[in-house]
Amino acid sequence: MTPDKTRDHGRREDEARLKIQKFLQGRRNPETRKYVEKLIEYLENVRKKDTEGKKPNREIGWVRVKDLLGQFVGEGKLIKNETTFYRLIADLSQDLIIEKQARPMPHEKGRQATFYRTLFEYRPEWIFSRDGLEEAYAERMVCIHDLIEQLTIAQKLLADMGCQNPYEIIRERFIHQMKRNPSCSAALDPNLIQEFTDKKGNVDHQGLINKIAMMRQNNESSAL
Repeated sequence: MTPDKTRDHGRREDEARLKIQKFLQGRRNPETRKYVEKLIEYLENVRKKDTEGKKPNREIGWVRVKDLLGQFVGEGKLIKNETTFYRLIADLSQDLIIEKQARPMPHEKGRQATFYRTLFEYRPEWIFSRDGLEEAYAERMVCIHDLIEQLTIAQKLLADMGCQNPYEIIRERFIHQMKRNPSCSAALDPNLIQEFTDKKGNVDHQGLINKIAMMRQNNESSAL
């Protein structure tokens, strides 16, 4: 992904996150939050599956409304009645969080069916409570810590094999790799590379490396 595309992706992601959060601000009922989370999560899983299956773009992510009803509405299911479901899905569509499409059904003569799909790639932490956000952040920091431990082990192995200054060698190769493929640094956090990209799309690779090194030092200090 080029710097321009990375920046555009980050901007679209911010817009999508703000849309969901604004939508939920007007719906303080925790049950409604659960309905929104599960409904969007389901649509997002369909989108991912269709993308991996290499469907044409026009077909990706669409779910027929009757299939959503069967999945979510009824006795013993997440939503008790159709009225609540239709009101929620209409509000989500009106606020451009999901999109709606009606199309004729070839094997159902004279009938049209309604389909819905997400308008953007969804991240569950967008609708977490404060406690949920803190938990998600803690989990991410644990993952970062584990990666740092693996890097430390790799450096020691290289040193045991006679490699001089393995950390500097890894660091130099990492900078070189990011110059060839800047998106590699965004794998864990898509907003990280945006922080070090100027308005012209130039990436401050050294600044990014220093940030990663500082995160490592902070983690090592907190472990003492």
